[in-house]
Amino acid sequence: MGRLSRRFIMLLAVCLMTLSFAASPALAKNQDIWADSGYNFSTVKSLYFDDVTYDIAADFDDDILEKKMSDFIRLTAEKTELRIIPKGEPHPTGLAFKVNVEKWANSSQYHPPYTSWETRSETYYWYDRDGNRHSDIRTFQVPVEHPGYTTYYSTIRVRYDGYTPEGKLVYSHREERTRDDANGHYKMFERISREFLSKLMKQIKKA
Repeated sequence: MGRLSRRFIMLLAVCLMTLSFAASPALAKNQDIWADSGYNFSTVKSLYFDDVTYDIAADFDDDILEKKMSDFIRLTAEKTELRIIPKGEPHPTGLAFKVNVEKWANSSQYHPPYTSWETRSETYYWYDRDGNRHSDIRTFQVPVEHPGYTTYYSTIRVRYDGYTPEGKLVYSHREERTRDDANGHYKMFERISREFLSKLMKQIKKA
């Protein structure tokens, strides 16, 4: 009875640990969008993008990656129906966007080792009093040790602010994502930028 109780407790602990791991999302997303209800987005025919900048709080500075991000969002925006004004040219019409990386962080979570019980089976043979051979299968449980491991996460938050030629802020898109990849920041930036442009185009078309 004592062995059964200990076994039950260990199985219960394993189940609780498994549920706690499953509750930790491999990908988290938080998005905030604001559009000025008083602005006529149907008049937007072109877009201009400043170079991507980094917030001091982002604790990251990479001029090469900054150029890659700036190029990516301009090239991706060219796939929309709007004209993308080249860098350095005046932009008297449309919206001018400032893109700022507010957060660029890494974190980790350690999963401690644990023991689970697995059911195994084996065939055994026996003879009756007449010398006839018989076989049967019996099951039993064995402990299985699982080593501890660490999951690494990357988090990025990007903000896109759109201004009229007069300098009035009329559109903001801020999005934060986390994924279980120590170096997933740039890939998430690409996905966030695509979603930003998709949401912006929907705003312009529905106006």
